[in-house]
Amino acid sequence: MRERIERIRRQGIALWQRLSRKQKVLLGATVFFVVASAAMSVALVAQPEYVPLYTENLSQEELGQIKAQLEKMGVPYRITAGGHSIEVPRTERDRVLLDLAAQGLPHSASIRYDTFLDKLPFGVTDRQFDVLERDAIQGEIESLLENGVDWIQKARVMITLPKERMWVGEEQQEASASVVLTIEPGYQPSPDRVRALYHLVSRSVPNLPVENIVITDQYGRLLEYPNAPDADSATAALDQEKIRQQIEKHLQSKLQSLLGTVFGHDRVVVSVVAKVNFDRVQETRQLVEPPAGRDEGLVVSEEHVAESASGEGAVPGGIAGTGSTDIPSYPGVTGSGNQSYERTEDRVNREFNRIKQEIARSPYAIEDVAISVGIEPPDPANPNSLSPETQQQVRDMLRGVVRAVLGGTEGRQLTDAEIDSRITVMPSPLQGKVTAEEESGWRDVLWYGLGAAAVAAAGAATYTIVRRRRNAPAPDVPVDLPVVRDLPADQEPQPEENAPFHRVEQLARERPEEFVKLLRAWLSEE
Repeated sequence: MRERIERIRRQGIALWQRLSRKQKVLLGATVFFVVASAAMSVALVAQPEYVPLYTENLSQEELGQIKAQLEKMGVPYRITAGGHSIEVPRTERDRVLLDLAAQGLPHSASIRYDTFLDKLPFGVTDRQFDVLERDAIQGEIESLLENGVDWIQKARVMITLPKERMWVGEEQQEASASVVLTIEPGYQPSPDRVRALYHLVSRSVPNLPVENIVITDQYGRLLEYPNAPDADSATAALDQEKIRQQIEKHLQSKLQSLLGTVFGHDRVVVSVVAKVNFDRVQETRQLVEPPAGRDEGLVVSEEHVAESASGEGAVPGGIAGTGSTDIPSYPGVTGSGNQSYERTEDRVNREFNRIKQEIARSPYAIEDVAISVGIEPPDPANPNSLSPETQQQVRDMLRGVVRAVLGGTEGRQLTDAEIDSRITVMPSPLQGKVTAEEESGWRDVLWYGLGAAAVAAAGAATYTIVRRRRNAPAPDVPVDLPVVRDLPADQEPQPEENAPFHRVEQLARERPEEFVKLLRAWLSEE
């Protein structure tokens, strides 16, 4: 073992003596740089990461109490934000929070749970970033409600953020939020304050309407959004517009799904415009019908009356109004004779079914609809490449949709010509596609830049090592060198050490796409 160590020492001394002064300085600087870097890395790793313990709402008195308590506990700390915030090591934060809470400290401060946003890890995926962003928004809203509203003791917020739209014609979805508040016992918030809470949450999240927010207290009681008395008409108009948009969006999604399955989702765009009637109609009908299976009603009562009379006496006759005592226009009495009188009457009372109907029609009905479909032909440069048979099949399918939507209108029958006037099928190349490369273009540029920097660094290191080996003095050993004939300039042999670098350079110059794929594979392995 000693002999081996001694041999290694002699070889090292011999190698050091063979180096030139410049090489010795370079080697010493390299060793010093490596040792200093290692020491600095160890120091940085050993240094704890400090994170804020509370928000910047600490008073000087509370900060002094917490500082004294941390010194008793032996926990390192740092005071920042001009003496209004305190930081502790990340690994000690949870334990410190529990110990301070057990002692009732602090009296008026909230814990920050979103400090991870200040130090996002490199290479975070889109999915991870979305989760971190949602957690940060929830934490900020909770802190805003707890610190900004005096009658809220604690708040818990859950947000659902919509996915980004993938297609040009697709409308952006809306976000939603659920809030659970711990309110002071016995406190009843006024409608104005409840309305302010809804607007506060709605303005804190992008694309979050008030209708998609639910707020309850700690007992599960719903804090409903109160409409302003002078805003009823405006609210009704907004509700009607929202219903119309929902109808158009529903029809558009159905048609987009159907046509996209046949032609491809990125080759079809659908637009639907609907006219909706929001008139409220309420009818009251009173129907009288005979019982089932009968043409007449049920007999309730029946009465038969028969009268007859006979006798002797003067019979009316003569010229009207001839006597001195006669009444004008009445026949006078001119003689005598027998008289008879008969009368027959049947009275039947029948009962029918009496039906009273109160009909309230739907609060809205689709009066008209127009559908436009753009289809990219197989050859985008030639719109005629989409055959007329295919266009006719699409029109036939759209006819059925229009007939189903408008055919339910009472007493309305549409002809094929009227339906065709509401349908438009346009074969044309789509210019507004959103591709994955466009969405992640900046990421690709970043990766390409990092890859190019890595290749440049690797090439520089390889070139430096090869150059050092070339400049190193060769041992004085006679070697029989073979005779090599002169080669043309274009066939000059390349050093074996530079072969990998030249192959990579040639690949990047001749086949850049494969070079990018190879570079991505290397980076993913790293």
